[in-house]
Parts: sequence; C-alpha cells; structure tokens
Amino acid sequence: MSKKKKTVLIVLAAVGGFVLLCALLIQAFLFWMMTHGLGGSGDWAYTDLPGEYEIWRINGEDISLIKKTSENGGDYIVGPYIAAFCKDQRYIGLQRTEGPAGDTQEDAAPEYYIVDSADGAVYGPFSSEEYAAQCEALGFRPDDWIRTVPTPEGAEY
Repeated sequence: MSKKKKTVLIVLAAVGGFVLLCALLIQAFLFWMMTHGLGGSGDWAYTDLPGEYEIWRINGEDISLIKKTSENGGDYIVGPYIAAFCKDQRYIGLQRTEGPAGDTQEDAAPEYYIVDSADGAVYGPFSSEEYAAQCEALGFRPDDWIRTVPTPEGAEY
C-alpha cells in the first residue's frame, strides 16, 4: 500500500472516531437533560412534607402544593407557582408568585401561605410581615426556605 493511501486511511479513521465520539457525547447529554431537567424541563414531586402533602412540578408554569388522594392524583391546595417552601413537623410554609422569574413584573410582591397538615387549614395569602406574625401565632418555626428552581434536593422525577 502506498504512503498516500495509508495517510488517507489514517485521516478517515481519525475523522470517523471523532464523529462517533461526538455522537456518543450528544446522546449522553440528551439523556442527562431528560432525566435531570434543564432549562425548566422535567416534572418532579417533592414528597418530604408532613401529612399527605407534596409539591408537584407539572411543567415550567405550574408548581403547586397538592394533597395526595391516590397514587397518581391529588387535590390542588395552593399554586400555580410555588417559588419556595419551608416546613416543620406540622406546618408547610409557601411563597407563591405569579410565575417563573423573568415572566412576571419585577415589582410584584410574593404571597405567603401556611398549611396545617393536621387539620388541612390553609392560612393566607399574607404579605411577608403578616406571614411572620402568623408563624409566631401558630408556633411555626420552619426550616430554611427551599427554592423550587432549580429542582429541590430530594425531589423525585
């Protein structure tokens, strides 16, 4: 075989290997996007709340508190856009906004709610100051706020 043919074969093999490697990387990236969500995609449920309550992300526009009534269903409690939540052994605190950041007016103030998992009572909407006063009145001393974007640690896809 001539030196020129050997060079062409080596170049073709290198290009083919590069194309194969790129295809594998693209497939791996697409798989990761489907399983972990990227740019607002990927439904999830955060189930580590008191009672039968869960935070569900149905799509980029709907993150709501649900009271689970069956394996795949539940009653809508507060939403449609929960930006953050907190909890203790009995209560769930919610920060509700009009939608994802960038889709709403910059000056729109969030609304706050408290849900009592023991009796199902929903308190709110409150301003930030009213929320703090209601927490004090109920003896609700929540953990830190958990943001819903990015996906909260412990959420299930």
